[in-house]
Amino acid sequence: MSLKLFREEARKGLKSPCYVLYSEDPYFLYEAKRMIKETVPPEARDFSLSIFDAEEGFEADALLNTLKAVPFMGGRMTVLVEAAHEVKEKELAKIKAYCAAPLAESLLVLLMETKKEPAGFGKAKCMSLAIGDVQTWIREKAAGEGLTLSVQAVNYLAGEFGTEPGLLPMEIKKLALLGKPSIGVEDIRALAESMAGYGAFDLVNAFRSKDVNAVFKLCKEVSGRQQAIIMLMGALNREFERRKLPPAKKDELYALLAERDIMARAQSAVYPIEELFIRLLALAG
Repeated sequence: MSLKLFREEARKGLKSPCYVLYSEDPYFLYEAKRMIKETVPPEARDFSLSIFDAEEGFEADALLNTLKAVPFMGGRMTVLVEAAHEVKEKELAKIKAYCAAPLAESLLVLLMETKKEPAGFGKAKCMSLAIGDVQTWIREKAAGEGLTLSVQAVNYLAGEFGTEPGLLPMEIKKLALLGKPSIGVEDIRALAESMAGYGAFDLVNAFRSKDVNAVFKLCKEVSGRQQAIIMLMGALNREFERRKLPPAKKDELYALLAERDIMARAQSAVYPIEELFIRLLALAG
């Protein structure tokens, strides 16, 4: 199942009481997590949404107790387990037993970073969905920008960025700047050549090595160039995907980049790149 089909499932209210979502790329799981959170009204999230991290002292009993809880504001309790592929077998057995006969009034979602479908979950009650269809996802993102990509263009992007899908949204946004509704491979190659000298990746490399002086020197070269800034945001997304950071920290970083990307598009000529890197150095430098 692609993210588009899962989004449709989310729009229907995630009717199944239990979902196992799996992908070999964490970016797709991050996108699915965002969609799940959006199914819970913002004013109810403190009471009706609980997120467990399987990498931080996870206990299945605590999870099961939460699923049995009645939200303060009524409605359904939504429980999300990140990195569920890291759950120890003894604890996972308890979850599988629950999934065979889940509570109809609660929602459990397991996010697993794996290529193969996880085994042992009750299929009659629990839906297992693969959400890593890169080609379909590329078309969806392009359509969201008002673009139609040729088959060759989709395959080209999948080949270049399929192992780093977090970089693709920025690549597609760059293509949208061309002002063409239909994009072919030649358009992608031409854009890449025209942007080769912007130095965005040099800036990210300086950030990675914590060379503060080089960071602020390169910021001056990038400032005021909208395409360079978009390329920079994509490179930063890729950088943080590669780092082993706590999920909460990644969420904070991605939210910051998304916010700054919007700001940069609105005021590219005066957008202070230095301010972004001051924040990034404080958060994850």
